[in-house]
Amino acid sequence: MGKGKRIRQVRAAELERKRREEEAKRQERKETIKLTLIVVAVLLAIAILAGTIVFTITAIKSTGKYLRKHIALQSENYAVNDAMLAYFFYDNFYMQKNIYDYYYLYYQYGVNTSKPLKSQKYGSDGETWFDFFMNQTVDNVKVTLYYAERAKELGIDLDDGDMLFIDKEIKTLQRSSDKENVSLEKYIYDVYGLGVKESDIRDALELVYLSMKVQNILKDEFEYTDEDLESYYEDKKTDFLYADYKSYTVKSYYPSDATDEEKEEAGEKAKAYAEKLSEAKSAKEFDIALKEYLYEVYTENEIAYTDEEINKTVEDTLTERHAYSESTDFDKWLFDEENDVKAGDTKVIDNEDGTYTVYLVVTAPGRLEYTTKNVRHILFKSDNYESDKACREAAEEQLEAFKAGDMTEERFAELAKKYTDDRGSEYLGGLYENIEKGEMVEEFEEWCYDTSRKAGDVDIIKTDYGYHIIYFIGDGLPAWKAAAYNALLNEYFDDIVIEYSKKYEITVNENKLGKVPDDAAVNR
Repeated sequence: MGKGKRIRQVRAAELERKRREEEAKRQERKETIKLTLIVVAVLLAIAILAGTIVFTITAIKSTGKYLRKHIALQSENYAVNDAMLAYFFYDNFYMQKNIYDYYYLYYQYGVNTSKPLKSQKYGSDGETWFDFFMNQTVDNVKVTLYYAERAKELGIDLDDGDMLFIDKEIKTLQRSSDKENVSLEKYIYDVYGLGVKESDIRDALELVYLSMKVQNILKDEFEYTDEDLESYYEDKKTDFLYADYKSYTVKSYYPSDATDEEKEEAGEKAKAYAEKLSEAKSAKEFDIALKEYLYEVYTENEIAYTDEEINKTVEDTLTERHAYSESTDFDKWLFDEENDVKAGDTKVIDNEDGTYTVYLVVTAPGRLEYTTKNVRHILFKSDNYESDKACREAAEEQLEAFKAGDMTEERFAELAKKYTDDRGSEYLGGLYENIEKGEMVEEFEEWCYDTSRKAGDVDIIKTDYGYHIIYFIGDGLPAWKAAAYNALLNEYFDDIVIEYSKKYEITVNENKLGKVPDDAAVNR
Protein backbone atom coordinates (compact mmCIF):
# COMPACT_ATOMS: atom_id res chain seq x y z
CA MET A 1 0.00 0.00 0.00
CA GLY A 2 1.41 3.35 -1.01
CA LYS A 3 2.01 6.17 1.37
CA GLY A 4 -0.70 8.39 -0.15
CA LYS A 5 -3.33 5.69 0.16
CA ARG A 6 -2.46 5.09 3.81
CA ILE A 7 -2.78 8.78 4.54
CA ARG A 8 -6.21 8.90 2.87
CA GLN A 9 -7.37 5.91 4.95
CA VAL A 10 -6.18 7.50 8.19
CA ARG A 11 -7.99 10.73 7.32
CA ALA A 12 -11.13 8.80 6.44
CA ALA A 13 -11.02 6.97 9.77
CA GLU A 14 -10.54 10.25 11.64
CA LEU A 15 -13.48 11.82 9.81
CA GLU A 16 -15.66 8.80 10.59
CA ARG A 17 -14.69 9.03 14.28
CA LYS A 18 -15.56 12.70 14.43
CA ARG A 19 -18.84 12.03 12.61
CA ARG A 20 -19.78 9.39 15.19
CA GLU A 21 -18.83 11.73 18.06
CA GLU A 22 -20.96 14.56 16.61
CA GLU A 23 -23.83 12.15 16.09
CA ALA A 24 -23.56 11.01 19.73
CA LYS A 25 -23.57 14.64 20.94
CA ARG A 26 -26.60 15.45 18.81
CA GLN A 27 -28.43 12.45 20.22
CA GLU A 28 -27.49 13.50 23.77
CA ARG A 29 -28.79 17.02 23.14
CA LYS A 30 -32.04 15.58 21.79
CA GLU A 31 -32.48 13.47 24.91
CA THR A 32 -31.67 16.45 27.15
CA ILE A 33 -34.17 18.67 25.35
CA LYS A 34 -36.76 15.90 25.48
CA LEU A 35 -36.22 15.43 29.20
CA THR A 36 -36.35 19.17 29.82
CA LEU A 37 -39.59 19.47 27.91
CA ILE A 38 -41.04 16.60 29.93
CA VAL A 39 -39.98 18.24 33.22
CA VAL A 40 -41.37 21.62 32.13
CA ALA A 41 -44.60 19.97 31.08
CA VAL A 42 -44.89 18.18 34.41
CA LEU A 43 -44.11 21.35 36.38
CA LEU A 44 -46.55 23.31 34.27
CA ALA A 45 -49.20 20.69 34.89
CA ILE A 46 -48.48 20.83 38.62
CA ALA A 47 -48.65 24.64 38.59
CA ILE A 48 -51.90 24.57 36.68
CA LEU A 49 -53.26 21.96 39.08
CA ALA A 50 -52.07 23.98 42.11
CA GLY A 51 -53.52 27.14 40.64
CA THR A 52 -56.75 25.33 39.98
CA ILE A 53 -56.79 24.06 43.56
CA VAL A 54 -56.08 27.54 44.97
CA PHE A 55 -58.67 29.05 42.67
CA THR A 56 -61.15 26.37 43.68
CA ILE A 57 -60.46 26.89 47.41
CA THR A 58 -60.75 30.67 47.00
CA ALA A 59 -63.94 30.26 45.03
CA ILE A 60 -65.40 28.03 47.74
CA LYS A 61 -64.34 30.47 50.46
CA SER A 62 -65.87 33.38 48.57
CA THR A 63 -69.28 31.71 48.73
CA GLY A 64 -69.19 31.84 52.52
CA LYS A 65 -70.09 28.15 52.87
CA TYR A 66 -66.74 27.54 54.51
CA LEU A 67 -67.51 30.14 57.20
CA ARG A 68 -71.18 29.30 57.71
CA LYS A 69 -70.57 25.64 58.44
CA HIS A 70 -68.32 26.55 61.39
CA ILE A 71 -70.28 27.44 64.53
CA ALA A 72 -68.19 29.74 66.74
CA LEU A 73 -70.66 30.37 69.59
CA GLN A 74 -73.89 28.61 70.40
CA SER A 75 -76.66 28.95 72.97
CA GLU A 76 -79.77 26.83 73.28
CA ASN A 77 -81.76 28.65 70.60
CA TYR A 78 -79.18 30.67 68.66
CA ALA A 79 -75.87 30.10 66.88
CA VAL A 80 -73.20 32.47 65.60
CA ASN A 81 -71.19 31.06 62.71
CA ASP A 82 -67.82 32.36 61.55
CA ALA A 83 -69.38 34.59 58.87
CA MET A 84 -71.49 36.35 61.51
CA LEU A 85 -68.53 36.42 63.89
CA ALA A 86 -66.44 38.13 61.20
CA TYR A 87 -69.01 40.92 61.09
CA PHE A 88 -68.98 41.23 64.90
CA PHE A 89 -65.17 41.11 64.95
CA TYR A 90 -64.55 43.86 62.44
CA ASP A 91 -67.42 45.95 63.75
CA ASN A 92 -65.69 45.93 67.14
CA PHE A 93 -62.28 46.59 65.60
CA TYR A 94 -63.42 49.52 63.48
CA MET A 95 -65.30 51.02 66.42
CA GLN A 96 -62.13 51.02 68.53
CA LYS A 97 -60.15 52.38 65.60
CA ASN A 98 -62.57 55.27 65.37
CA ILE A 99 -62.39 55.89 69.13
CA TYR A 100 -58.62 55.73 69.49
CA ASP A 101 -57.58 56.53 65.89
CA TYR A 102 -54.67 55.01 63.99
CA TYR A 103 -51.87 56.96 65.66
CA TYR A 104 -53.03 56.22 69.20
CA LEU A 105 -53.35 52.49 68.49
CA TYR A 106 -49.92 52.39 66.85
CA TYR A 107 -47.84 54.60 69.11
CA GLN A 108 -49.58 53.70 72.38
CA TYR A 109 -50.12 49.98 71.83
CA GLY A 110 -48.10 49.07 68.74
CA VAL A 111 -51.05 47.99 66.59
CA ASN A 112 -50.21 48.50 62.92
CA THR A 113 -53.63 48.78 61.31
CA SER A 114 -52.16 48.46 57.83
CA LYS A 115 -51.08 44.86 58.45
CA PRO A 116 -53.10 41.69 59.15
CA LEU A 117 -53.73 41.40 62.88
CA LYS A 118 -52.80 37.71 62.93
CA SER A 119 -49.23 38.62 61.96
CA GLN A 120 -48.72 40.98 64.91
CA LYS A 121 -47.73 39.63 68.30
CA TYR A 122 -49.38 40.97 71.43
CA GLY A 123 -47.65 40.64 74.77
CA SER A 124 -45.10 37.97 75.61
CA ASP A 125 -47.28 34.84 75.56
CA GLY A 126 -47.43 34.50 71.77
CA GLU A 127 -50.93 35.90 71.33
CA THR A 128 -51.61 38.19 68.40
CA TRP A 129 -53.63 41.39 68.12
CA PHE A 130 -56.19 39.28 66.29
CA ASP A 131 -56.52 37.23 69.48
CA PHE A 132 -56.81 40.40 71.54
CA PHE A 133 -59.70 41.85 69.53
CA MET A 134 -61.28 38.42 69.12
CA ASN A 135 -61.42 37.92 72.89
CA GLN A 136 -63.23 41.23 73.21
CA THR A 137 -65.60 40.26 70.42
CA VAL A 138 -66.42 36.89 71.96
CA ASP A 139 -67.26 38.55 75.28
CA ASN A 140 -69.55 41.01 73.49
CA VAL A 141 -71.27 38.29 71.45
CA LYS A 142 -71.85 36.20 74.57
CA VAL A 143 -73.72 39.10 76.16
CA THR A 144 -75.76 39.50 72.96
CA LEU A 145 -76.70 35.82 73.12
CA TYR A 146 -77.70 36.10 76.78
CA TYR A 147 -80.18 38.83 75.94
CA ALA A 148 -81.39 36.95 72.86
CA GLU A 149 -82.13 33.92 75.01
CA ARG A 150 -84.01 36.15 77.44
CA ALA A 151 -86.02 37.52 74.51
CA LYS A 152 -86.89 33.97 73.50
CA GLU A 153 -88.00 33.20 77.03
CA LEU A 154 -90.21 36.31 77.12
CA GLY A 155 -91.65 35.64 73.67
CA ILE A 156 -90.15 38.82 72.20
CA ASP A 157 -89.65 38.91 68.43
CA LEU A 158 -88.39 41.49 65.97
CA ASP A 159 -91.08 43.68 64.44
CA ASP A 160 -91.26 45.82 61.29
CA GLY A 161 -89.57 48.70 63.10
CA ASP A 162 -86.59 46.52 63.96
CA MET A 163 -86.34 45.28 60.37
CA LEU A 164 -86.32 48.94 59.30
CA PHE A 165 -83.17 49.49 61.36
CA ILE A 166 -81.53 46.46 59.77
CA ASP A 167 -82.47 47.68 56.29
CA LYS A 168 -80.94 51.05 57.20
CA GLU A 169 -77.66 49.35 58.10
CA ILE A 170 -77.55 47.64 54.71
CA LYS A 171 -78.47 50.88 52.92
CA THR A 172 -75.58 52.58 54.71
CA LEU A 173 -73.24 49.90 53.38
CA GLN A 174 -74.77 50.35 49.93
CA ARG A 175 -74.14 54.09 50.03
CA SER A 176 -70.53 53.48 51.02
CA SER A 177 -70.04 50.96 48.21
CA ASP A 178 -71.59 53.38 45.71
CA LYS A 179 -69.25 56.08 46.95
CA GLU A 180 -66.27 53.80 46.31
CA ASN A 181 -67.73 52.73 42.96
CA VAL A 182 -67.76 49.02 43.82
CA SER A 183 -70.53 46.47 44.22
CA LEU A 184 -72.08 45.91 47.65
CA GLU A 185 -70.69 42.37 47.63
CA LYS A 186 -67.16 43.65 46.95
CA TYR A 187 -67.48 46.35 49.60
CA ILE A 188 -68.62 43.83 52.23
CA TYR A 189 -65.71 41.58 51.29
CA ASP A 190 -63.25 44.50 51.67
CA VAL A 191 -64.66 45.51 55.06
CA TYR A 192 -65.54 42.17 56.70
CA GLY A 193 -63.50 39.56 54.83
CA LEU A 194 -63.76 36.94 52.11
CA GLY A 195 -66.98 34.95 52.28
CA VAL A 196 -69.05 37.39 54.37
CA LYS A 197 -72.32 38.24 52.62
CA GLU A 198 -75.21 40.62 53.15
CA SER A 199 -77.29 37.75 54.53
CA ASP A 200 -74.64 37.09 57.22
CA ILE A 201 -74.74 40.72 58.32
CA ARG A 202 -78.54 40.60 58.49
CA ASP A 203 -78.37 37.44 60.62
CA ALA A 204 -75.92 39.14 63.00
CA LEU A 205 -77.99 42.31 63.18
CA GLU A 206 -81.14 40.37 64.02
CA LEU A 207 -79.38 39.13 67.15
CA VAL A 208 -78.18 42.66 67.94
CA TYR A 209 -81.62 44.24 67.71
CA LEU A 210 -83.24 41.37 69.58
CA SER A 211 -80.72 42.01 72.34
CA MET A 212 -81.42 45.75 72.29
CA LYS A 213 -85.16 45.19 72.73
CA VAL A 214 -84.51 43.33 75.96
CA GLN A 215 -81.98 45.89 77.19
CA ASN A 216 -84.44 48.75 76.68
CA ILE A 217 -87.13 46.85 78.58
CA LEU A 218 -84.67 46.30 81.43
CA LYS A 219 -83.64 49.96 81.40
CA ASP A 220 -87.27 51.04 81.69
CA GLU A 221 -87.64 48.70 84.68
CA PHE A 222 -84.62 50.17 86.45
CA GLU A 223 -85.70 52.24 89.43
CA TYR A 224 -83.72 54.62 91.64
CA THR A 225 -84.32 57.40 94.14
CA ASP A 226 -82.43 60.56 95.05
CA GLU A 227 -81.41 58.75 98.24
CA ASP A 228 -79.83 56.00 96.11
CA LEU A 229 -77.80 58.59 94.21
CA GLU A 230 -76.69 60.35 97.39
CA SER A 231 -75.71 57.05 98.98
CA TYR A 232 -73.70 56.02 95.93
CA TYR A 233 -71.96 59.39 95.95
CA GLU A 234 -71.01 59.07 99.61
CA ASP A 235 -69.63 55.55 99.08
CA LYS A 236 -67.47 56.55 96.10
CA LYS A 237 -66.96 60.23 96.72
CA THR A 238 -63.52 60.56 95.13
CA ASP A 239 -64.99 59.28 91.84
CA PHE A 240 -67.23 62.36 91.73
CA LEU A 241 -64.90 65.10 92.89
CA TYR A 242 -63.23 67.54 90.51
CA ALA A 243 -60.96 70.51 91.05
CA ASP A 244 -59.34 73.28 89.00
CA TYR A 245 -55.75 74.25 89.69
CA LYS A 246 -52.72 76.05 88.30
CA SER A 247 -49.25 74.52 88.33
CA TYR A 248 -45.73 75.28 87.19
CA THR A 249 -42.48 73.32 87.53
CA VAL A 250 -39.49 75.45 88.51
CA LYS A 251 -36.21 74.14 87.06
CA SER A 252 -32.62 74.35 88.18
CA TYR A 253 -30.41 76.30 85.74
CA TYR A 254 -26.66 75.59 85.61
CA PRO A 255 -23.98 75.13 82.90
CA SER A 256 -23.28 71.71 81.41
CA ASP A 257 -19.87 71.58 83.13
CA ALA A 258 -21.23 72.63 86.53
CA THR A 259 -19.73 71.10 89.66
CA ASP A 260 -21.83 69.24 92.21
CA GLU A 261 -21.64 72.32 94.46
CA GLU A 262 -22.94 74.56 91.64
CA LYS A 263 -25.77 72.12 90.91
CA GLU A 264 -26.73 72.10 94.58
CA GLU A 265 -26.76 75.90 94.65
CA ALA A 266 -28.96 75.96 91.52
CA GLY A 267 -31.33 73.52 93.21
CA GLU A 268 -31.60 75.72 96.29
CA LYS A 269 -32.25 78.73 94.07
CA ALA A 270 -35.05 76.84 92.24
CA LYS A 271 -36.55 75.87 95.59
CA ALA A 272 -36.52 79.49 96.71
CA TYR A 273 -38.26 80.56 93.49
CA ALA A 274 -40.88 77.83 94.04
CA GLU A 275 -41.49 78.95 97.62
CA LYS A 276 -41.89 82.53 96.46
CA LEU A 277 -44.38 81.50 93.76
CA SER A 278 -46.35 79.51 96.34
CA GLU A 279 -47.03 82.71 98.26
CA ALA A 280 -49.69 83.58 95.69
CA LYS A 281 -53.23 83.30 97.06
CA SER A 282 -55.23 83.60 93.85
CA ALA A 283 -54.94 82.72 90.18
CA LYS A 284 -54.27 86.37 89.33
CA GLU A 285 -51.43 86.64 91.87
CA PHE A 286 -50.01 83.33 90.64
CA ASP A 287 -49.93 84.58 87.03
CA ILE A 288 -48.27 87.88 87.98
CA ALA A 289 -45.62 86.16 90.11
CA LEU A 290 -44.94 83.56 87.40
CA LYS A 291 -44.49 86.22 84.72
CA GLU A 292 -41.99 88.08 86.91
CA TYR A 293 -40.10 84.87 87.53
CA LEU A 294 -40.00 83.92 83.84
CA TYR A 295 -38.73 87.31 82.71
CA GLU A 296 -36.07 87.23 85.42
CA VAL A 297 -34.85 83.65 84.92
CA TYR A 298 -34.88 83.82 81.11
CA THR A 299 -32.89 87.06 81.13
CA GLU A 300 -30.49 85.78 83.78
CA ASN A 301 -29.80 82.57 81.82
CA GLU A 302 -29.73 84.30 78.39
CA ILE A 303 -32.74 82.34 77.11
CA ALA A 304 -34.46 83.90 74.08
CA TYR A 305 -38.17 84.61 74.59
CA THR A 306 -41.08 86.74 73.42
CA ASP A 307 -44.00 88.22 75.33
CA GLU A 308 -46.31 85.85 73.43
CA GLU A 309 -44.30 82.84 74.63
CA ILE A 310 -44.38 84.09 78.22
CA ASN A 311 -48.16 84.61 78.06
CA LYS A 312 -48.69 81.17 76.50
CA THR A 313 -46.65 79.53 79.28
CA VAL A 314 -48.78 81.27 81.91
CA GLU A 315 -52.05 80.29 80.16
CA ASP A 316 -50.98 76.64 80.03
CA THR A 317 -50.67 76.43 83.82
CA LEU A 318 -54.45 75.99 84.24
CA THR A 319 -55.94 72.50 84.56
CA GLU A 320 -59.73 72.27 84.71
CA ARG A 321 -62.01 69.45 85.92
CA HIS A 322 -59.15 67.45 87.36
CA ALA A 323 -60.22 64.05 88.72
CA TYR A 324 -58.60 62.10 91.54
CA SER A 325 -55.69 59.76 90.86
CA GLU A 326 -54.00 57.67 93.54
CA SER A 327 -50.66 57.86 91.74
CA THR A 328 -49.71 61.44 92.65
CA ASP A 329 -48.74 63.05 95.95
CA PHE A 330 -50.57 66.20 94.88
CA ASP A 331 -53.87 64.32 94.44
CA LYS A 332 -53.47 62.60 97.77
CA TRP A 333 -53.14 66.03 99.37
CA LEU A 334 -55.79 67.75 97.23
CA PHE A 335 -58.58 65.20 97.70
CA ASP A 336 -57.93 64.24 101.33
CA GLU A 337 -60.94 65.51 103.31
CA GLU A 338 -58.82 65.92 106.42
CA ASN A 339 -56.75 68.58 104.65
CA ASP A 340 -59.89 70.65 103.96
CA VAL A 341 -58.26 72.15 100.86
CA LYS A 342 -59.77 75.46 99.75
CA ALA A 343 -59.41 77.78 96.77
CA GLY A 344 -56.15 79.74 97.10
CA ASP A 345 -54.27 76.99 98.95
CA THR A 346 -50.83 76.10 97.53
CA LYS A 347 -48.59 73.07 97.60
CA VAL A 348 -44.92 72.64 96.58
CA ILE A 349 -43.80 69.15 95.51
CA ASP A 350 -40.10 68.29 95.47
CA ASN A 351 -39.64 66.09 92.39
CA GLU A 352 -36.21 65.01 93.69
CA ASP A 353 -34.53 65.80 90.37
CA GLY A 354 -33.66 69.43 90.99
CA THR A 355 -37.15 70.64 90.06
CA TYR A 356 -40.07 71.80 92.19
CA THR A 357 -43.74 71.91 91.10
CA VAL A 358 -45.91 74.64 92.57
CA TYR A 359 -49.68 74.06 92.71
CA LEU A 360 -52.38 76.64 93.44
CA VAL A 361 -55.98 75.48 93.94
CA VAL A 362 -58.38 77.56 91.86
CA THR A 363 -61.55 75.60 92.65
CA ALA A 364 -61.63 73.27 95.67
CA PRO A 365 -62.63 69.61 95.09
CA GLY A 366 -66.36 69.25 94.74
CA ARG A 367 -69.03 67.46 92.78
CA LEU A 368 -70.32 68.90 89.52
CA GLU A 369 -73.57 70.70 90.20
CA TYR A 370 -74.26 72.18 86.77
CA THR A 371 -77.37 70.92 84.95
CA THR A 372 -76.96 68.45 82.08
CA LYS A 373 -78.97 68.65 78.86
CA ASN A 374 -81.39 66.34 77.02
CA VAL A 375 -81.65 66.36 73.22
CA ARG A 376 -82.58 64.28 70.21
CA HIS A 377 -80.58 64.43 67.02
CA ILE A 378 -80.45 63.08 63.48
CA LEU A 379 -76.94 62.53 62.13
CA PHE A 380 -76.18 62.71 58.43
CA LYS A 381 -72.73 61.15 58.36
CA SER A 382 -70.42 62.79 55.84
CA ASP A 383 -68.69 59.49 55.00
CA ASN A 384 -71.98 58.22 53.56
CA TYR A 385 -72.27 61.01 50.99
CA GLU A 386 -70.33 61.87 47.86
CA SER A 387 -69.67 65.42 49.01
CA ASP A 388 -70.13 67.80 51.92
CA LYS A 389 -72.74 69.62 49.89
CA ALA A 390 -74.78 66.44 49.36
CA CYS A 391 -74.62 65.68 53.08
CA ARG A 392 -75.73 69.19 54.06
CA GLU A 393 -78.56 69.17 51.52
CA ALA A 394 -79.86 65.87 52.90
CA ALA A 395 -79.95 67.38 56.41
CA GLU A 396 -81.61 70.57 55.19
CA GLU A 397 -84.25 68.59 53.31
CA GLN A 398 -85.28 66.69 56.45
CA LEU A 399 -85.23 69.81 58.60
CA GLU A 400 -87.58 71.55 56.17
CA ALA A 401 -89.82 68.48 56.15
CA PHE A 402 -89.92 68.53 59.95
CA LYS A 403 -90.71 72.25 60.07
CA ALA A 404 -93.47 71.79 57.50
CA GLY A 405 -95.38 69.45 59.81
CA ASP A 406 -96.09 68.96 63.49
CA MET A 407 -92.84 70.00 65.22
CA THR A 408 -93.23 67.72 68.24
CA GLU A 409 -90.57 65.68 69.99
CA GLU A 410 -92.48 62.48 69.13
CA ARG A 411 -92.44 63.25 65.40
CA PHE A 412 -88.75 64.17 65.54
CA ALA A 413 -88.05 60.81 67.22
CA GLU A 414 -89.78 58.97 64.36
CA LEU A 415 -87.71 60.85 61.80
CA ALA A 416 -84.53 60.04 63.74
CA LYS A 417 -85.34 56.33 63.70
CA LYS A 418 -85.80 56.51 59.94
CA TYR A 419 -82.94 58.76 58.86
CA THR A 420 -80.17 59.02 61.45
CA ASP A 421 -76.76 57.48 60.76
CA ASP A 422 -75.99 57.32 64.49
CA ARG A 423 -76.27 53.68 65.53
CA GLY A 424 -75.82 54.61 69.18
CA SER A 425 -79.09 56.52 69.40
CA GLU A 426 -81.27 55.42 66.46
CA TYR A 427 -83.21 52.82 68.46
CA LEU A 428 -84.27 55.52 70.94
CA GLY A 429 -85.19 58.03 68.25
CA GLY A 430 -81.90 59.93 68.45
CA LEU A 431 -82.23 60.47 72.22
CA TYR A 432 -79.29 61.57 74.33
CA GLU A 433 -80.13 62.23 77.98
CA ASN A 434 -78.05 63.91 80.67
CA ILE A 435 -75.31 65.12 78.34
CA GLU A 436 -72.34 66.19 80.47
CA LYS A 437 -69.80 68.80 79.49
CA GLY A 438 -66.97 67.25 77.54
CA GLU A 439 -69.08 64.27 76.50
CA MET A 440 -69.90 65.47 72.98
CA VAL A 441 -67.83 67.16 70.28
CA GLU A 442 -67.32 70.89 70.81
CA GLU A 443 -69.89 72.21 68.30
CA PHE A 444 -72.59 69.85 69.58
CA GLU A 445 -71.93 70.79 73.21
CA GLU A 446 -71.85 74.51 72.53
CA TRP A 447 -75.29 74.33 70.89
CA CYS A 448 -76.75 72.32 73.77
CA TYR A 449 -75.31 74.58 76.50
CA ASP A 450 -76.12 77.89 74.82
CA THR A 451 -77.74 79.96 77.61
CA SER A 452 -80.47 81.12 75.20
CA ARG A 453 -81.52 77.55 74.42
CA LYS A 454 -85.15 76.66 75.14
CA ALA A 455 -87.32 73.55 74.79
CA GLY A 456 -88.36 72.86 71.20
CA ASP A 457 -85.40 74.62 69.58
CA VAL A 458 -84.21 72.80 66.45
CA ASP A 459 -81.28 73.57 64.16
CA ILE A 460 -78.53 72.13 61.97
CA ILE A 461 -74.91 72.12 63.10
CA LYS A 462 -71.78 70.71 61.50
CA THR A 463 -69.16 68.56 63.25
CA ASP A 464 -66.35 66.28 62.09
CA TYR A 465 -68.95 63.50 61.83
CA GLY A 466 -71.21 65.36 59.42
CA TYR A 467 -74.40 67.39 59.83
CA HIS A 468 -76.72 67.07 62.83
CA ILE A 469 -80.31 68.18 63.17
CA ILE A 470 -80.66 68.73 66.92
CA TYR A 471 -83.92 69.05 68.83
CA PHE A 472 -83.56 70.52 72.33
CA ILE A 473 -85.72 68.75 74.92
CA GLY A 474 -84.59 70.57 78.05
CA ASP A 475 -82.53 70.21 81.22
CA GLY A 476 -81.45 66.89 82.62
CA LEU A 477 -80.08 65.86 86.01
CA PRO A 478 -77.32 67.72 87.82
CA ALA A 479 -74.03 66.42 86.44
CA TRP A 480 -73.02 64.51 89.56
CA LYS A 481 -76.44 62.83 89.74
CA ALA A 482 -76.20 61.87 86.06
CA ALA A 483 -72.80 60.26 86.75
CA ALA A 484 -74.19 58.39 89.78
CA TYR A 485 -77.23 57.24 87.79
CA ASN A 486 -75.06 55.92 84.94
CA ALA A 487 -72.82 54.10 87.42
CA LEU A 488 -75.81 52.47 89.14
CA LEU A 489 -77.33 51.57 85.76
CA ASN A 490 -74.07 49.91 84.65
CA GLU A 491 -73.91 47.93 87.89
CA TYR A 492 -77.53 46.91 87.34
CA PHE A 493 -76.74 45.55 83.86
CA ASP A 494 -73.54 43.88 85.09
CA ASP A 495 -75.58 42.01 87.69
CA ILE A 496 -78.11 40.98 85.03
CA VAL A 497 -75.37 39.60 82.76
CA ILE A 498 -73.95 37.59 85.68
CA GLU A 499 -77.44 36.26 86.39
CA TYR A 500 -78.01 35.33 82.73
CA SER A 501 -74.57 33.69 82.46
CA LYS A 502 -75.66 31.25 85.16
CA LYS A 503 -79.02 30.69 83.53
CA TYR A 504 -78.15 30.39 79.83
CA GLU A 505 -75.29 28.16 78.73
CA ILE A 506 -73.15 29.30 75.82
CA THR A 507 -70.60 27.09 74.09
CA VAL A 508 -67.54 28.80 72.57
CA ASN A 509 -65.74 26.68 69.97
CA GLU A 510 -62.23 28.04 70.41
CA ASN A 511 -60.84 26.15 67.41
CA LYS A 512 -63.30 27.91 65.10
CA LEU A 513 -62.50 31.49 66.16
CA GLY A 514 -59.30 31.64 64.11
CA LYS A 515 -61.24 30.76 60.97
CA VAL A 516 -62.54 34.32 60.80
CA PRO A 517 -60.86 35.86 57.74
CA ASP A 518 -57.95 38.20 58.34
CA ASP A 519 -58.02 39.57 54.80
CA ALA A 520 -60.38 42.47 55.48
CA ALA A 521 -58.93 45.89 54.79
CA VAL A 522 -57.81 46.66 58.34
CA ASN A 523 -56.25 49.91 57.15
CA ARG A 524 -59.59 51.36 56.04
